[in-house]
Amino acid sequence: MRAHRLDHRQRLYRPAGLALPAHARSDVAATVPAIARLDDEIGRRSGERNHARAHTDCDRHVRTRGGRHRRALSWRRQKHRQSYYLRHRWHELRHAVLPGRPLFKSEVKVAGHPLRAHTVDIETIGAGGGSIAGVHLGHVLKVGPQSAGADPGPACYGRGGREPTLTDALVLLGHLNPAALLDGAMPIVAPKAHEALSTRVAEPLGLTAIEAAWGILRVLVTNVMVAMRTITVERGYDPREFTLVPFGGMGPTIAGMVAAELGIGRILIPRDPGTFSAHGMLVTDVQQERSLTRITPVDGATAPEIEAIFADLENAALDDLMRENFPRERLLSRRHAGMRYRGQSYEVAVSVAHLRAPQDLTDLVKRFHDAHQRRYGHMAEIEAVEIVNFHVTAVGIIPKPQLKTFAEPAEMPQQTSSANRQAHFSATDAVDVPVLRRSALSPGARLKGPAVIEEKTSTIVLYPGQSAEIDRYLNIEIELPS
Repeated sequence: MRAHRLDHRQRLYRPAGLALPAHARSDVAATVPAIARLDDEIGRRSGERNHARAHTDCDRHVRTRGGRHRRALSWRRQKHRQSYYLRHRWHELRHAVLPGRPLFKSEVKVAGHPLRAHTVDIETIGAGGGSIAGVHLGHVLKVGPQSAGADPGPACYGRGGREPTLTDALVLLGHLNPAALLDGAMPIVAPKAHEALSTRVAEPLGLTAIEAAWGILRVLVTNVMVAMRTITVERGYDPREFTLVPFGGMGPTIAGMVAAELGIGRILIPRDPGTFSAHGMLVTDVQQERSLTRITPVDGATAPEIEAIFADLENAALDDLMRENFPRERLLSRRHAGMRYRGQSYEVAVSVAHLRAPQDLTDLVKRFHDAHQRRYGHMAEIEAVEIVNFHVTAVGIIPKPQLKTFAEPAEMPQQTSSANRQAHFSATDAVDVPVLRRSALSPGARLKGPAVIEEKTSTIVLYPGQSAEIDRYLNIEIELPS
């Protein structure tokens, strides 16, 4: 890394979405282990934000990613109302929206246990390509949260796995290549998928193997859809105002159905979705945080008094980053306050600007009322308001690479499929669909579904009625029928 002039300092990635400096890694992880829990998610969050900077039309996005869990996240860009849903690892990442950055929360659950920790607002569900499907009491089809993992993995891997999974279902439906994945490096044994689904799902329910496979996909998509409604509808946001941005392995494969179920009209699939998180890790900024718990009634304090508390925390956090040799021009800080109505036992995080005059304090209280209304559906303007937590995040900005753009060819080449195969988009008859290589698609290319687009680390499925276009970043933009 030194030879290539890369920043070789090790950093610990936090669920708050930023990185701790190198010297803090071991001692902080030992004393506050919760912060190391979601570091893989942070790469995705950072990649999403860096990706969104290039798309200045983006107001919000939600995400979906492939893997064992799934999460969703949203950002807002000022002055615009388009959207993005990002990622799919089969947790579900709950996010409210602020201009240019996600919201945070002060509590996180680890193995079902609540912990006080400042994190990106993430909530998880168990659902993914390895999610095991089975028939439970009462002849109920259930998918997940148990997973076959990578070894032995789904039955179609041919490594001894016998439980049917989502991957097996997608192979049977023709959504995934029935011969091999990873550009042929991973052979797929389709008869094993058929056997697992038939014996463990189809026969107990009196279904055909295709009906069982379609049912598995529908159940998993429903689980994902419920989680996404939680992070949008329950937060006061309309999912139809968002764009779904899937990445990872399985996210682009099921995104078309998820978006249709949620009424989302646009999907944006980034270039190289399988390495999206790694990209995010490389553009993650370094942070230091300072917080103070001090119950402070707003009506009993002045703006300068509250400003002084934030200023002390801010100076301490910035000093730590300056010791990391960050120049002052690459430092910034953000403030927020945990606020509540007097007598409540929970707080709402509200961003805080510099408080220099009484009007600034009045504006802060108004933002709290608005945030409470959006989060819980009501406000109480006559009630006394108090600040419980003062929180400052100092950020050392890491230089971000510009996303490479590609010119549209003077003459658009004819889009020819590398092969055709039978694929099911219902539990009934299959249709013949073209299979295209993503690497062969040029900017400006347009496609109509049904179709399958394959690349090394992911597979994109265009459902009937959906259309796609390749943009200048080689992202795939999918439009759904209204």
